Amino acid sequence: MINRRELLALSSANALYDEFLKSWLSVIESAESLELDVVQPGALDCLHAWKQQGKRLILVTLRKDAEALQVQLRNKGLSTYLDSVLVCAHESGGKGKAQAVLDHLGEKPDSDRSVWVGDTEVDAQAAEILGLDVYLVKNGLRSEAILERLNCTGVVESIGAFSKHII
Repeated sequence: MINRRELLALSSANALYDEFLKSWLSVIESAESLELDVVQPGALDCLHAWKQQGKRLILVTLRKDAEALQVQLRNKGLSTYLDSVLVCAHESGGKGKAQAVLDHLGEKPDSDRSVWVGDTEVDAQAAEILGLDVYLVKNGLRSEAILERLNCTGVVESIGAFSKHII
């Protein structure tokens, strides 16, 4: 998979990248776009099982509009499973996600009792900073080949299939 900047460079349009990114980021968090998101098959069952086991679930995400995120989580039936939702700016990347967790918990998570689940290189970076195992879900934005090149504990089919790996 080619990243956006490389794709635009191949078409001699790399000068447009910053404008493209700004426009794209404003569109993907619109109410219309968020309504198109679909909860992955088996995800609610997996989250329910983790909560039944007493797991604490913290969502750490790169967003601009925290209020729209809360609405989306409620509408998709996800908010009832989440103990905390931490929102970071896109430009903060993995370092920002890791710092949000540190600020929220007041310390590094216990690596023997914690795991990071994500779908991008940003998630892999955050987990590495925190010293956590990270499982990357391949039905996100990145291809399996890209995810497997990252420093991760494993690549899984979907969040619904995830429980077979560590639970």
